[in-house]
Amino acid sequence: MDVIRPEKLGIFNGTIYRVNPTNLPDMRLGEPEEKKPDRFGSSFGDHLTECPANFGEELKALIECPPVLLKYVIGKGGETKREIERETCTRIIIPDRQFDPIAVLGLSSEQALQSACTRIQLIIQRGRQKEPFTHFLSIPVASPEIQNMFAEFKSSVLQMCYGSEAIDEALFQNTAKLHLTIGTCVLLSKSEINAAIRLLQQLERELQVIVSGASMEVALSGLEIMNDDPSCVDVLYAKIDSSSSCILQTVVDTIYDRFVSEGLMEKSFERESGVKMHVTLMNSKFRSERVSYSAPPTNPNPDRRATFDAREILANLQGFQFGLFHADRVHLSQRYTTDPKTAYYSHSAIISLASPHT
Repeated sequence: MDVIRPEKLGIFNGTIYRVNPTNLPDMRLGEPEEKKPDRFGSSFGDHLTECPANFGEELKALIECPPVLLKYVIGKGGETKREIERETCTRIIIPDRQFDPIAVLGLSSEQALQSACTRIQLIIQRGRQKEPFTHFLSIPVASPEIQNMFAEFKSSVLQMCYGSEAIDEALFQNTAKLHLTIGTCVLLSKSEINAAIRLLQQLERELQVIVSGASMEVALSGLEIMNDDPSCVDVLYAKIDSSSSCILQTVVDTIYDRFVSEGLMEKSFERESGVKMHVTLMNSKFRSERVSYSAPPTNPNPDRRATFDAREILANLQGFQFGLFHADRVHLSQRYTTDPKTAYYSHSAIISLASPHT
């Protein structure tokens, strides 16, 4: 660990901690660097209530934890839970029912209770980072023109690479699901999904002011890859024409920054200069994920991806023109789903970028 620039870890209530180096399995924390209300509308202190008891003053805190993350708090054979209880002189009660909060009882002092709660929150956040994303913010791109040109592109690639075992139809995105991704979210409970919906809806008017009636017709043209070696590619994408997308860049950066600041999206350190706008056309992950378009893969293994050689594609189709699409909506899309009416991803929320007066 770089002691000059230590690891920083944000927990659900908006607090960011420096994680100091340690040889112990648990974390020793420095002072909080910043504090603000959490995305559920409360700060840490709001969860603390005094509980009358017959044996001295007892304190109690409730910590929201999606059921899928309880395993990290418990640890192997209950080891993590027992260790926190022993070192902070607290008692941790794991809920029996889904979506009930974890109860933490302080048996010595409020400071010890806060220490236990902070450790639990950090464990939950670390566990969340290990879970696959469940939702993503997207802008649909599949206009009739782009769908037709994508079909032409796909046909050209398959003919050009006929006989290649590394390139087949399973690599391509579903035509109706072509989209621009703003960012991904791990939303593991109803309250977290509702928080994301509320935030997106709150942004709607602000984004409409940014657009201010301007044309949001954007061109999709040219090909690029995510890595430096065209002979060993995981993702090939179409580029957003920068000359027609200045306002769109501001829109997606505004959404991304707000979701990151509210703790609903992990900050990508590859995006220091803004969201990299692109539309994925071919992805080696699609091979394993394409069990169906309406359900997650039965045995996803993201560590085993068979790359493909894109040199011939880039040599012959580098400047391919896909056409225009109108960026007029932002979706909170649900991963591994399909809307039966549109064939696009099912959504938890949609906002319009067009002002209601235009």
